[in-house]
Amino acid sequence: MKNKTCIIYCNCGAGIISEKKQELISGKIKKLNADVFELHDLCAFSVNEQDFLSSLDKDYDKTVIVACYPRAIKNML
Repeated sequence: MKNKTCIIYCNCGAGIISEKKQELISGKIKKLNADVFELHDLCAFSVNEQDFLSSLDKDYDKTVIVACYPRAIKNML
């Protein structure tokens, strides 16, 4: 039975978002009623872990992605 939401949050070290802001975002996301997958390099993950990302479609009704680089999202889609 799915009926769940997951959030993929890229807490990356590219320096686009300050560390303080990343911590704030991470804290807010973890309070939501969803399974949270916090990654430190979504760009690499989207290339190297495609099986995991594909499995999310089977396990969740909704997947929300929070990331700063469009290339990671394009790789995932």
